[in-house]
Amino acid sequence: IYFNAVFIDMEQLLLTLKNLTEQRDSLLCKQECPDGWKKFCFKCYRTSKVVGSWNKSREFCVHYGADLVVVESKEELEFISRYCGNICLGQTDEAGEGTWRWVDGTVLSLDNPSWSRGGPDGDEDKNCLNRSLGTGRSQRPDTVSPPWCPIRAVVVLLGLLSVVLLAGLIGLAVKYKTVVEKTVSMDRDMEQLLLKLKNLTEQRVALLCIQCCPSGWVKFGCKCYLFSNKLSWNKSREYCVSHGAELVVADSKEEMDFITRYDSDIWLGATDEAGEGTWRWVDGTVLLLDDPSWSGGGPQGGGDKNCLRVVEEQNQYKWTDESCETRNWGLCQLNVIK
Repeated sequence: IYFNAVFIDMEQLLLTLKNLTEQRDSLLCKQECPDGWKKFCFKCYRTSKVVGSWNKSREFCVHYGADLVVVESKEELEFISRYCGNICLGQTDEAGEGTWRWVDGTVLSLDNPSWSRGGPDGDEDKNCLNRSLGTGRSQRPDTVSPPWCPIRAVVVLLGLLSVVLLAGLIGLAVKYKTVVEKTVSMDRDMEQLLLKLKNLTEQRVALLCIQCCPSGWVKFGCKCYLFSNKLSWNKSREYCVSHGAELVVADSKEEMDFITRYDSDIWLGATDEAGEGTWRWVDGTVLLLDDPSWSGGGPQGGGDKNCLRVVEEQNQYKWTDESCETRNWGLCQLNVIK
C-alpha cells in the first residue's frame, strides 16, 4: 500500500513536472540569445576561446552568468559535438568519488548508456567529464565450490535443515535490505523531483512576470489592473469578465496599498450572496470573519450588505460589506502567471 501511494504521488509529480517543463521551454524558446552565443532549442551556448582545465572552463561560464553544459538529450549531445572532439561537460565527482553530479545537482547514473565503455574509469585523478571520456570494466571473480566430507546420515539431515533455515533467514534479510534500499531510493527520487518542480515553478513565474500588460492596463507585481466606471458590484464584475479578467482579489497588504492609491470607493471581488455570513473571493477562497483587514472587526452582517468594498478607517484602508447595488468603481485584475 505504501509503495502504491508513493508511485501514484511520483506519477502526479512527473506529470506536473512535464507540463511545467513544456511551459517553461515554450516561453524560453521565444527569447533570443545574447550576441556571440548560439541557440539550440531553448538554450544558448558559447565556447571558450582558450583550451583550459575543467575548473577554468567553469569559471569562464560563470563569468558570463552561465554554467558548464548539462546534457539532457541525445540531440543536445550531437549539437555540442559539432564544435570539436573534447569538450568539458558540467559534471564532476570531486565532492565524492564515484558519485557523479551535474552542476545543477542532479545525479548521473553509473550505468547510463552515454558512458564510454560502460561507465567511468573510477580513478581518483579522473573527476571531471568531457565528451570523449573512456572507462574500464572490473573483472568478476570465479566462484569456488566448497569441499564435501562424508559424515553420518543423521548429522547430514540436521546440517541440511540448518542450511535451509539459514538460507531462509538470509533470504528474509536480503528482502528486507532490498525494501529499505528501495524506500531510500524512492525518497531520494521524490526529493529530486520536488526540487526540480520548485525550480521550474520559479522559472515559469519569473518568465511570465516580465510580460507586459494589455494597452490601458496598469501593472503591479505579476498582475494587471483596469478600472470600470462606477457601477453596481454585479455590473462591475460583468465588465471585468468581458475583458477576460475578474474583480480584484486583494491577497496582500502591498496590493491593498497599491489599490488604494486611486480611490477608496472600489469594489473588491468578494461576496456572501451564496450564503449569508460565508464570504468568498471570486476565486473561491474564503475570507475569515476575524481577519484584521475588516473594518470594525468584521462584516456588519446585514442581509442587504453582501458585497465587499474598500473603506478608509483612521487613515487606514480596510474591507467593509455594502449593498451590491451601490455604485462604486470596479477594479479588474488579470493575473499574468496563470
